[in-house]
Amino acid sequence: MKRWPEVFRVVLACEYIEGSTIPTVSIDNISGARKATEYLIDLGHERIGCITGPLDIVLSRDRLKGFYQAMARKNLIVDPVLVQEGDFSFDSGFNLMMKFFALGQLPTAIFAASDDMAMGVIKAIKSKGLKVPEDISVLGFDNLKFSSIFEPGLTTIAQPAFEIGENAMELLMKLINKEEVKREQIILADQLVVRESVRTI
Repeated sequence: MKRWPEVFRVVLACEYIEGSTIPTVSIDNISGARKATEYLIDLGHERIGCITGPLDIVLSRDRLKGFYQAMARKNLIVDPVLVQEGDFSFDSGFNLMMKFFALGQLPTAIFAASDDMAMGVIKAIKSKGLKVPEDISVLGFDNLKFSSIFEPGLTTIAQPAFEIGENAMELLMKLINKEEVKREQIILADQLVVRESVRTI
């Protein structure tokens, strides 16, 4: 008869559970989203749309929080119509950008909480005969490999994916070997990667 171990060793990579003591390796998603939004604001954008990930996921809520923090720091009003919940997919980015067109509520820039959604946003803008970034700037999050070869190249927040995985595995091996884990949460640095999808207005 198969016997399962009494205790499972778990380390979370990228996400975390609020109030949990499970070891976690991630970036600061609030800070990353704030950095992205402030970059748009510093380029002259004030009417900025935000397409979030699913708000039942903590990193989606954190990225939205960072967006709101940046807008508040710069004393800018957030139009509630321009904050829409997506699901991190290309299709949701496309559909929610089309919703902005249907409502007649166009921002000068969009911050999408994932690169997939950002690319969907760009596709929707192009489908209306407009250009990125000449008509609307778009900024994503994740720095997927495809983001550098997409047209236009996507400005985004990069996560150190390899380092996250490496640190998570080191923590997991320590747990398996019953070694002391000194830090239960490791926060790694993100990076703003500037490409062609954002411009100054």
